[in-house]
Amino acid sequence: MTELVTAGSPEHCQAWRAGWVDRIPAWFGTLGLEVSVEVADDPFFGPGRKLYAAARGCRSSSWSSWCRFAPGVVQAVASANLHKDHFGDAYGFSAGAEPGHTSCMAFGIERLALALIHVHGPDPEAWPAAVLAALAALA
Repeated sequence: MTELVTAGSPEHCQAWRAGWVDRIPAWFGTLGLEVSVEVADDPFFGPGRKLYAAARGCRSSSWSSWCRFAPGVVQAVASANLHKDHFGDAYGFSAGAEPGHTSCMAFGIERLALALIHVHGPDPEAWPAAVLAALAALA
């Protein structure tokens, strides 16, 4: 997994996460992958996770990007999360006079690789030129 994280004010973290959520479908499209971005319900905050899951879903704090490999076959390949001040409180950092907020964007690299293989076949040399160009631009 590759995870990008930002910290700062609530406005900064919300805008940063929204930017990623908006870019994901087009970026995956350049790879020839069909994705949808949906509210997620996979919290990771310990014992209170069921209550937190309900709250996150209501606030749309976590989004997952789902890739369609084939009809009826879908897999989460990325997520964008807004942690609010959870880590600012836990680790004592601030943004101005308030506890700092954080947000992250994570990509499941092995899931992306499986999606590419499933959609385009096992031989990367046979993949569409546009997909290879999009991948080369990442290097």
